[in-house]
Amino acid sequence: MDRRMVLAAMAGLGLAPGVARADDAAPPALPSRLSAALDDLVADSGSVGGMVAASLHGRFAGFYGWGDARRSPKRPVTPDTLFHVGSNGKFVTAVAVLQLVQAGRLTLADPLGRHVPGLPPVLAQTPITHLLHQTSGLPDYLDQVEDWSLPVTRRMVFDAVAEGRDFEPGEAWAYSNTNYFVLGWLIERLSGMSYADYVSARIFRPSRMPNARADSSVEPIPNRAQGFTLDGDRVSKAEEMEDAMSRAADGGVLFSARDIAPWAVVLADDGLLAGVARGQLFSPARLSTGRAAPYGCGVFMETCRQAAYHHHSGSVPGFESQRMAFGGSGIQVWAVTNTDGDTDLPLDKLCLAMAEGLAPNSTYASLPLLPTDARTAILRRAFGRAEADLPRTLMAPELIASGGETAPDWGVRGDHVFAPVEHWQGTGGGTFTRYRWVGDAGETDHVTVGWTPEDKVFWIY
Repeated sequence: MDRRMVLAAMAGLGLAPGVARADDAAPPALPSRLSAALDDLVADSGSVGGMVAASLHGRFAGFYGWGDARRSPKRPVTPDTLFHVGSNGKFVTAVAVLQLVQAGRLTLADPLGRHVPGLPPVLAQTPITHLLHQTSGLPDYLDQVEDWSLPVTRRMVFDAVAEGRDFEPGEAWAYSNTNYFVLGWLIERLSGMSYADYVSARIFRPSRMPNARADSSVEPIPNRAQGFTLDGDRVSKAEEMEDAMSRAADGGVLFSARDIAPWAVVLADDGLLAGVARGQLFSPARLSTGRAAPYGCGVFMETCRQAAYHHHSGSVPGFESQRMAFGGSGIQVWAVTNTDGDTDLPLDKLCLAMAEGLAPNSTYASLPLLPTDARTAILRRAFGRAEADLPRTLMAPELIASGGETAPDWGVRGDHVFAPVEHWQGTGGGTFTRYRWVGDAGETDHVTVGWTPEDKVFWIY
């Protein structure tokens, strides 16, 4: 990997090489206008508690907390409150795997079974690179988990993939927690450590992150938030996760606001991954069509304002999270809540508001509308109904192979605003366009669509 690609990867974290390491100082007070905007987004959401925190060029730049981390005894949310970040932990797992690659213990082309014995052929034959990039075609084991309080055994994972792949490795992209769950077995097998011990000793401690750690539902963890579920108007404690499930490699770590800046900084130097290995973290998922899905190793990779933009979301019982990093401005934002269920909390909008408030004109939210074109008209028809199935004639081969795709959960009616706000070139062919939708009451959302030269859709997110 050449220096330009490494620098691009670092820019995607909102950093430049040589940035000073983050300190533990309290963040500056938020501008009153920004605080008011965040208040409005949180109000009447039903969330028990949560936080939005930002780092800017590796420094703790902003914190907004609300509500309770726990209710018995009552504890408010603080910068040290630990929240479960769900699938945002996949990025941590990806770093661990690439550390083992860097140490010469494996290559990304290796099949999983070369290092983890006793697997059925469908797992044993899967190359590790396809696990990291979510291009394995393996079914999601969580589709069969009805009770998070019960342990997930190897047999349950084997049963989940017993009928084979949904598509051949590299043929398409489809999100599956199975990919990262079994990467935990790989880490434990090659390191001789539990997943929790590995990420503590080899990732969080060297990063000088003050609070981050793997979760545990049976250990007393200071400052850990309690998860809640909102059902109508009733708030109750969320379903208790089984201990191993709570710290599984597909998303089992806790972060606080104070961990965000050190995490951003260490990924931009050689502390965890160096050179080629760090670049592999941000290499997109290559597909057999030659095009690339904009997903690296545990992170979505897009472009915003002609600079790298990385993001991911996560959820487990009682917690939801969103991370966004804008390379052009150097800002990285996390939004987390300890409430799931019937909440009306727009984590993405909280992230965008914080980013725009601290680094104006840094995100796609403040981009102007671009002229509409023939492709816009095609999508207007396809997105006419919320969550409608796309017509097969509109889908490119990789989207067909993945089982198809549905329109966003909002419908585009004739009086709605729907227009592009930016375009960028994809790797290996194809182009991407981010579209903005504005509904009846002024509600706003965005969707990214990947187009082939033949006006077929190969990506929607």
